[in-house]
Amino acid sequence: MNMTRFVTVCCLLLAGLSLVGCRIALLAVEGGDISSASGRYYCSEGRNCIVEITAADFSDTFTALPAEGYEFVRWRPGPDFLCGDVTSASCDVDNRGFAGNAAVEGVIATDYMYYLLPEFGPVQQEPPQDNLVPVVIVAPIYPRRAQTRGIEGFCELEFTVTETGTVAVDPGPQVVNCSPEGVFDSASIKAVLKFKYEPVVVDGQPTAVPGVRYTVTFELE
Repeated sequence: MNMTRFVTVCCLLLAGLSLVGCRIALLAVEGGDISSASGRYYCSEGRNCIVEITAADFSDTFTALPAEGYEFVRWRPGPDFLCGDVTSASCDVDNRGFAGNAAVEGVIATDYMYYLLPEFGPVQQEPPQDNLVPVVIVAPIYPRRAQTRGIEGFCELEFTVTETGTVAVDPGPQVVNCSPEGVFDSASIKAVLKFKYEPVVVDGQPTAVPGVRYTVTFELE
């Protein structure tokens, strides 16, 4: 797993800045939990948990744990939000190296708050193409020039089946691989545009199915 290294100096006075702090609020919103590598912290979905920074050498890794049906998107960006916009589910918070620093230890007792908020989203599932049931499959018209010259071949197309079971026109079928090149493209596209399928229903709703592939063959009898 790619770990995002994010060093946060909570409890550190920086010249000219007001970054002073000793607490981290873990905000476990809808869609998942937050755990820590140390095992000391676990914040369940819907809860707000406070991590008290009591030493200048604090170090831990917080991980966003998506609930079933959800996926991690990013850590929420914003002022005082740690790991903002990072898309790795793990956030490292590391203050090691500041133990014994008088300025750091002098403000351990302050109540400045940082925040750690994972954003989750529903898992995007493509409608399964296995559910496609063809109703109308139209044979292509053999290009006259290829037919008179005895040329055979094929054309693989990719297209989207709409919610009503027709083949989408905008964008229309796209050529994936045709052989010979440029011979059967047009005839294949015209045939596929006449195909019809039973509408695919997902969660009670008719759903478009993208990325459908079909190979049209041209063989002389």
